[in-house]
Amino acid sequence: MPWTEWQAAPWANVPTERAQEQQAWMNVMMPWMQQQAQQQQWGTEFDWRKAQDEWNRQFQEAQFGHQQAQDVWGQGFQEQQLAQQRQLEEARQASEQQNVTMQTFGRRWAPTTRWM
Repeated sequence: MPWTEWQAAPWANVPTERAQEQQAWMNVMMPWMQQQAQQQQWGTEFDWRKAQDEWNRQFQEAQFGHQQAQDVWGQGFQEQQLAQQRQLEEARQASEQQNVTMQTFGRRWAPTTRWM
């Protein structure tokens, strides 16, 4: 800043008739002064783009983990459904076999031999 004392600053001790001019000057200068103060606060090494990329990477990793969990759950669900289908198919085949036996022999035929 070109001034070294408060009295020399453009917004200090402004006569009341120049209040609008002072306000307009502040409206123009304030964003620049805020940016200067924030640069001193954060330091020049803080990079918003880098921080955003890091956040995006972590978010994608979290989504990937969620997708993996969903895939594992879906695989288990499919295996359970296939096992149920297999059981139903075996029951259907046994029933079919029993129907064939009934048609062939005319009664429920099952061997009475017991193996030791």
